[in-house]
Amino acid sequence: MTNAVRHTVGPCRLLLELRQDTLEISVFDRAAAAPVPRGHDPRRIGQHGVEIVVAVCESLSVEPEPEGKRVRACLSLLPEYADTATPAERRPH
Repeated sequence: MTNAVRHTVGPCRLLLELRQDTLEISVFDRAAAAPVPRGHDPRRIGQHGVEIVVAVCESLSVEPEPEGKRVRACLSLLPEYADTATPAERRPH
């Protein structure tokens, strides 16, 4: 959603759809260009959005729309896909 607000002109929309064990997160905006995933670079400040979405979601797609595009990410809600680390283990070292 942040990319749609920062990098496109015109309105954008967020749609959340619960489908059995999956949450579909869609962002609609007026730009036709797909977001570009960048390679992992811990020295880069910012521009990690697509990289993070790919890491936590089961799928990411970009679909053309009559006035722009839809970026759809599917996030599993099943326990076997959840992070089992304790809060202390999640802290950066």
